Amino acid sequence: MQPLSSLAYLGLLVGGGVFILLYKKFKTNIFLSIGLSLLIVLLFSLAFDMSFLNGFSLFIFNVIIIEIIHYIFITSKTDPYTPKYFQINHHGRAIEDIKKGKKGKVLLDAPLLGDEIWNALSDEYIKKGERVVIDEIRGQILLVKKEEE
Repeated sequence: MQPLSSLAYLGLLVGGGVFILLYKKFKTNIFLSIGLSLLIVLLFSLAFDMSFLNGFSLFIFNVIIIEIIHYIFITSKTDPYTPKYFQINHHGRAIEDIKKGKKGKVLLDAPLLGDEIWNALSDEYIKKGERVVIDEIRGQILLVKKEEE
């Protein structure tokens, strides 16, 4: 059995890193599974003499196991579907600062589903008193953005 070459080790390391970066960019779980599996194969091949076939078999096994673990512990515990309801021309103002990715409160110009004050999230910093427009509703949270003037 011939051990892997230095170039193969480098390929496993770079490949694992690239797939993990792709996961961070696109949030597609298979990229994470492939990246982690490549790194696991790299570690095992450094510790033990492995042929290409053994390494490939370990890679396939790892991808399947990581996907199963992800499904059992993460996907099955989260709501797989959060409906989006787009509201057109629903405006209001921030009644407290809304930091990027953090909850704040908005007061709507007109009641929405019986309430005027809602919790809100935004992808940008919105100061207290600034006008906002609803981008979408996710459950009991409004996704808002600054109103264009």
